[in-house]
Amino acid sequence: HHTCFGFTLAFSQDGSRFLIGSPGDNTKGYNSGAVFGYEQVDGNSRAFGDVLHGFTRSPFGPSLALSRSGEKLCVGAPYSSVNGFEITEVQCYDFVGILI
Repeated sequence: HHTCFGFTLAFSQDGSRFLIGSPGDNTKGYNSGAVFGYEQVDGNSRAFGDVLHGFTRSPFGPSLALSRSGEKLCVGAPYSSVNGFEITEVQCYDFVGILI
């Protein structure tokens, strides 16, 4: 099974921060998905914030948006289950990975 790491990318306006979507990641359950945040520091990329994970069978991260400043992000999660119905959900976070 492939994690689809790199399926989606999003960049801040100056390119100093970027997100990488991995909707096939299985860390939190089958096809739960994940989003990884990175920033450029002295010419090197390093992780920033928490790795964000979705829920089983709700591929988290096939669509991403990052604010111009790189401080806010939104993540799409198709096939989320709410009260037995499949919906597409968008979750928004601040740059440290806390749901806002």
